[in-house]
Amino acid sequence: MKSLTLAVLALLALPMSTWAGEKATEARIKEVAERGRHVMPFNLEQTTHIFKKVPTGGIQQVIVKDKANTVQIKLIREHLSKIAREFKAGNFSDPVKIHGKNMPGLEKLRNAKSGEYKVTYKELANGAEIDYVSKKPELVTAIHQFFDAQLSDHARHATSGHDMSRHSMHHSMHGMSGASAQTPKADAVDQRLLIQFDEVQRAYFLKDMRTLFSGTQAILGALANEDMQTVAKTARSLGLGMTHDVKSKYHGAIPKAMMHMGMAMHRTFDDIARDAESIRDSKHTLQQLSSTMAQCSACHASYQIQVNQ
Repeated sequence: MKSLTLAVLALLALPMSTWAGEKATEARIKEVAERGRHVMPFNLEQTTHIFKKVPTGGIQQVIVKDKANTVQIKLIREHLSKIAREFKAGNFSDPVKIHGKNMPGLEKLRNAKSGEYKVTYKELANGAEIDYVSKKPELVTAIHQFFDAQLSDHARHATSGHDMSRHSMHHSMHGMSGASAQTPKADAVDQRLLIQFDEVQRAYFLKDMRTLFSGTQAILGALANEDMQTVAKTARSLGLGMTHDVKSKYHGAIPKAMMHMGMAMHRTFDDIARDAESIRDSKHTLQQLSSTMAQCSACHASYQIQVNQ
């Protein structure tokens, strides 16, 4: 109980540990990219890694940034089909060459018995993917740790399938069509973008924020008691179902980029609910919650609410 409480406090103080999704140092990124050149045949600058964690394991994709880049698509398929065959046989030598022998999750995957996890390769129109599936909670956690390590090390060359905040931030800073393209900045010091609400919209918004805050507090309390049923129930109440009336409440006042960030955040609460019911691993849930809070922080760092006079 005490160790779990300390873990909660640590996660609130720091978004995530380096191996759990925090950006690696520039030196580490360069080191990984250099090692990767000797293992992965495709160009990291012309492609994107996507690591999507799901309740049964995860989906790893590598896709091209330009769909017409048939050379890179071929190289992606060659590499992913190769490592998929190796992973099925318990051979994870390629990830070790890039990320090191102490890569989280790797030892459990390497030592798993035949049939305890399944690896499936599939070609995509713009690249390829590997689907990892296991019925064993400890192996699902290992797959998620394996993904987090790669997200950290590949940094700007990779993205999470659940975490859309990076893309939303990019679009908001470069201007999207609609409301966000017209959004002014607060002032010369505060460079956040201003969102213009009327009094009623502001009241709705603050109520939603209080609901998210109290719900997150309830999840942390349930985690401290290892009550995963309450975690799942509370997280689901903060999921996409909470957004059913967003259009009627805000009438287009929220910029598209901010809307994307909000939807991605609510989606992660649905993920937390599903994993709390299926995996029932409090540490895994804490990692998910930390990632969700990072999305919230990104939104608050980008926007400021102002009431129309």
